[in-house]
Amino acid sequence: MSEIWDNAEFLKIDEDKLDKVCFTHADTYFDFAKALADAREEVNLAKARLDVVEAEAEEEIRKFPRRFKLKEPIREGQIKLKVVLHPAVQKATDRLNKRKAKVGVLEAAVNALEHRKRMIEKAVDLFLANYFSKPKVGEEMDDRRKTRIQNKRQRETEP
Repeated sequence: MSEIWDNAEFLKIDEDKLDKVCFTHADTYFDFAKALADAREEVNLAKARLDVVEAEAEEEIRKFPRRFKLKEPIREGQIKLKVVLHPAVQKATDRLNKRKAKVGVLEAAVNALEHRKRMIEKAVDLFLANYFSKPKVGEEMDDRRKTRIQNKRQRETEP
């Protein structure tokens, strides 16, 4: 499954299409911010699920201590250790950690989009200052060049 952040194309700014970049940035930002909110909700659900799984594992360990190789007298520390080692708890912990990692990536993407916004502003400033303009070598430049050459020749021929 491809995620929206799998490549960094969403961060690129094409200075030849600044208008499109400006108009689509808010939509791109919203997509990532919504994905981040959804991912945070997934983390909350995974935390809640982990709490339930830990409680169920603890109950199972207390009911069937011999199944978990616990000997009398059973101590709280032994139970806590067995809860952490319980396969269902490990699976739920792994799910939670994966969801936290997804949140981290999405937070980085949203932060990168904030930087992109500032870079778009700078690119627009540069555009307005004609930074991206191409040199003009048209009739106007040719006329100036001819005038300079004529003036130079006149000065050379004058005594």
